[in-house]
Amino acid sequence: PNADIEQFGSVKTLDVTAVADNSLEVNGFVDALNLTAGKVDMQTSAYVKTMTVKSENAKVVNGGIIENITKDAGINAVDFTNNGGMVVTNTAGVTNPTTANYVLQIGSLTELEGFRDAVNGGATFEDMDVKLTADIELNDGWTPIGVFTRDVEAPESPIKGFQGTFDGNNKTISNRNDDG
Repeated sequence: PNADIEQFGSVKTLDVTAVADNSLEVNGFVDALNLTAGKVDMQTSAYVKTMTVKSENAKVVNGGIIENITKDAGINAVDFTNNGGMVVTNTAGVTNPTTANYVLQIGSLTELEGFRDAVNGGATFEDMDVKLTADIELNDGWTPIGVFTRDVEAPESPIKGFQGTFDGNNKTISNRNDDG
């Protein structure tokens, strides 16, 4: 309950029972986030497929993308602050959940890694715009975006991959080759 946590990469299910006032900072992809108490601070690179708020002791600050936010029965209101993020489906009744004409802007390696982790985790970004805002140099050991398409296909649970619009904005992503 006194921890400050930073999440990167891809997580299938994240159950948050309590975090310190400074919160859980989400930077990557989370398939299902269940929030009981504490603050979740979603950064620009964060993508949560389903967020369920389980009590009124929870607070959400959204600078990323929440595909669906919902709340458990009996909760009157969700403490939600939009910090430039977007909510695709709002069944929790939060106010001001989206930004008109939302464009995910990627301006750092951390944000590009969060985008990659979201796509590789199953987020499609369907009908969304993504814009590169800075030149980015990849690190050694870079995992490609869409790496699952290079692996053996799993027909029982196919991943669709990126289905949005990516604007390179005349910026350069460097230090990449066909091997990764």
